Amino acid sequence: MNRPISVAPSIPPMMVMAPSDLWGQAFHDSVDIWQSEQAMFAFHFALKGAPEYPLATGWSVTGAEASIMERPESIYQLNQDLARGEMELGDYPLQIVHAAGYDRTRAPAGYSLLKIEGGMPYALKEGPEHWDAIKAQVADEVLDRYLRYTPNLTRDDVLARVIMSPLDIERMNPAMWRGSVHHLDKRWGNFAPYRLPIPGLYQTGACTAPGGSVTGQPGRNAAIAILEDDGKKLGDIVGKG
Repeated sequence: MNRPISVAPSIPPMMVMAPSDLWGQAFHDSVDIWQSEQAMFAFHFALKGAPEYPLATGWSVTGAEASIMERPESIYQLNQDLARGEMELGDYPLQIVHAAGYDRTRAPAGYSLLKIEGGMPYALKEGPEHWDAIKAQVADEVLDRYLRYTPNLTRDDVLARVIMSPLDIERMNPAMWRGSVHHLDKRWGNFAPYRLPIPGLYQTGACTAPGGSVTGQPGRNAAIAILEDDGKKLGDIVGKG
């Protein structure tokens, strides 16, 4: 391959990398109608002691992952809050991850890690920057809700925290546009293309098929597109060395 190749992430933040006219009007028009998916938050805590979830039998159980959703209909609450730029913190489904529950090297003996994640609005009615003013309070409220299910733990057992609001997630990785860890709303199969209008520029990542989560498939598919444009096939390369 004798021409330069670049593989870039997520289209919206990438548009500033080249002069506007190089993208072409049709491509600009398609990007203008992109929608972000529900933004995510990730609140990390270091704990003294491991969580224990009480059972109706009087026993308790612990594990690597759990979910909190008191009311099934609460899965619809976030859509309403996204439209209003408001939050109902007591009514969002929460995903709970205990990394040290399956990998003991993640925390010293007698300690554990807690990650609480889920969806929250990126575009608050006060503006996304308002997250900087409220994220600590939001994290406290979410933590208190979680602690209701782990009576062996209290706030005093929290040793440290790292709070990632939807705005923080975008700052950390601009490809996670508007806090969308999968880069855009792909519910209708509207994946971004591997080949971009600028020759030699390709795209991979969660915005391309088959989408997010850690699979490596978008990168493999982008590599196939690059090889095809160079007159090669994946089988010509894979397995030869």
